[in-house]
Amino acid sequence: MMNLPLKYDVTKMKLNIHDYHHVNYMKLEKLAMEYEPFITLDCHLTKEYICNHTTATNNTNNLIKWSTTNLTFYSPTIFNERIYINEKCQLIIHNVKLIDSNIYNCYIKNQYQSNNPWQLKISYRLKIEKSYYQWPSKNNLLIGLLFLVIYSIFITIIWFILMIYNVYIFKQLAARL
Repeated sequence: MMNLPLKYDVTKMKLNIHDYHHVNYMKLEKLAMEYEPFITLDCHLTKEYICNHTTATNNTNNLIKWSTTNLTFYSPTIFNERIYINEKCQLIIHNVKLIDSNIYNCYIKNQYQSNNPWQLKISYRLKIEKSYYQWPSKNNLLIGLLFLVIYSIFITIIWFILMIYNVYIFKQLAARL
């Protein structure tokens, strides 16, 4: 059985298998803290691509796609999304939360394959760690300053009342002598 001649060349077998293509893509892991102002995930492109992700239906000109499990991201709209694609084809995550831990994939459109045009370029595993200390926000600082102003006014009023009482006591003491 070993001496049987091969009917086909096995080295060219790869070309005969349908839908087989070699895909090289990078897997990266990124660590961030909860409540960071923003995170930028880059697709590390070597040339300029079109990133006109305005709506889900108008994706004929799009050459880059960012997605996670059953979710695709687009350019920001009037709804002010926290996660969107900017004009440089980067995925931006604003006001990072624990639920943002996921695997984010960047796909490039391969126009030569009609059955599956999206080829994976880079994959990020984003891990968000819980922050044990959170810097005060702008509103918290204003509330703290308001509390300090009210407290200092209260202390000043008490000080004036005690000074007036002190003058009254010294006048009574001077009248007795």
